[in-house]
Amino acid sequence: MTIQSEGYAGTYELTDLDGGPVVIGDEVISFRNETARVRGGIAPAHEGSTGRIEVEWIDRNGGNALYFPSVFGLKWKLTAPAEPYQIFDSMDRPDGRPAADWHE
Repeated sequence: MTIQSEGYAGTYELTDLDGGPVVIGDEVISFRNETARVRGGIAPAHEGSTGRIEVEWIDRNGGNALYFPSVFGLKWKLTAPAEPYQIFDSMDRPDGRPAADWHE
């Protein structure tokens, strides 16, 4: 099962740097050459964020932790952009007609 998460711009999927999907339980290697098992993640919460991934360390006798995806050569890829927000004038009716004929 691929790892997906809702972020600021829509639905994201965790991938390796080549775009291949990452699934729960995949073993990944950090830039320090340590091995961990992917447990999940949190997609970017704002434009400047890279999100986080949750791993369980194999080389450190277990223990879960959150890291930047780049620590393991991973990234969050936007797969389903969010619908744009619809802004209404507070004086407009829900059906779009002007508030002037609200009380018919």
